[in-house]
Amino acid sequence: MNKKSIFNLLVLCLILLGVSACGTSSQQKTGFLRDYSKLTPSPYKNAIGSMAYVNTRTPPENFEKFILNPVQIRLTQKGKEEGVSRRKMRELANYFDKKLREELRKSDYSVVNRAGPRTMLVRAALTRVEPANPLLNIHPATIISGIGLGGASIEAEFLDALTGEVIVAVMDTQKGSKGFDGFTKYGNAEDVIDRWAKRLVIQMDDVHGKTRK
Repeated sequence: MNKKSIFNLLVLCLILLGVSACGTSSQQKTGFLRDYSKLTPSPYKNAIGSMAYVNTRTPPENFEKFILNPVQIRLTQKGKEEGVSRRKMRELANYFDKKLREELRKSDYSVVNRAGPRTMLVRAALTRVEPANPLLNIHPATIISGIGLGGASIEAEFLDALTGEVIVAVMDTQKGSKGFDGFTKYGNAEDVIDRWAKRLVIQMDDVHGKTRK
């Protein structure tokens, strides 16, 4: 068996192992959320694989202004094992904060600093960042399986800024949607963050009956 055949066989084994792991594993909890017991598969479109809680007593459409707490870093055990430096984690957390603000403003929501009526407080934490693997990403088959693409995990809460009542809570893990991004280790993690920020705001648009200009 030549070297190319051996490499292809190894890649196939990794894909099969990865598919098996994805089918049986669940995201680890960090304690960042106040209550995990109410989380169920997300009801929102384009949120496949996400776990969420939506408060039906005080629905999200009651809110139109947002306070954004700085995105935190609360690593799961798997997140710690990835070996991503604290500095890089902080850069990605800041990137997430920036993207959330950009997406909210695109939909004409107000980002404010004080609690008030119809104001939602957003708490979010990166819980794992998985670097992309350049060795695996040179093989086309790995893009299909997600092995080596890199990605990220998040926990987030959306609270009534006046009462502290949880309106929405989310846990999610996503892989990068594209192949190895410019031979950088964290391009696909940024891709996941971009999608999260956009998806969260578009879901808010949906409940308000808004369409972006």
